[in-house]
Amino acid sequence: VGLGRHLVGAKELVKLPGDWIVSRAAVDDAIRKLRETGTTTIDVGAAKELFGLTRKLVIPLLEQLDRENVTIRDGESRRILPKK
Repeated sequence: VGLGRHLVGAKELVKLPGDWIVSRAAVDDAIRKLRETGTTTIDVGAAKELFGLTRKLVIPLLEQLDRENVTIRDGESRRILPKK
């Protein structure tokens, strides 16, 4: 088992859709920033601005947030789900 696979298994890294690998801390920081906006929806353009990412990376991040039940896709935007 490679180091990357080990760190994903240990939840230190997160494998995003499209084979991107980022730190768990980066995903958690994105969730915090998203919740701090106080808004109930976000679209790709707003997410790009909020996270300082390109479309190529923000879409896999949003898909990961969908997987983690932080957001849910609703047409061209995403609803931010209440914190559990």
